[in-house]
Amino acid sequence: MPDKKPEITLETVCLIVNRAIAPLTVEPSQADEDLQELGMDSLGHVAVIVELEKEFGIQIPEEGLLFSQMNTLRKITEVAAGAEQMEEGA
Repeated sequence: MPDKKPEITLETVCLIVNRAIAPLTVEPSQADEDLQELGMDSLGHVAVIVELEKEFGIQIPEEGLLFSQMNTLRKITEVAAGAEQMEEGA
């Protein structure tokens, strides 16, 4: 039986982001705060993308790879959910 992928929610994305950018941490209540202003750098951004793709079995589309398109927890969640829908529709 295949492993069930976790649901893409703000909370699960927050856990993944925190794992990727440790020791920095963010909370779901900071969903609309700019992650760069909270201390996430470009290497952290790449680590987040890798973790999202691995955890959810998705591929983030090229236009979603820009830091400006994924600079808040909410935007990351939306991009990941959109990528999941594209995978399901493929």
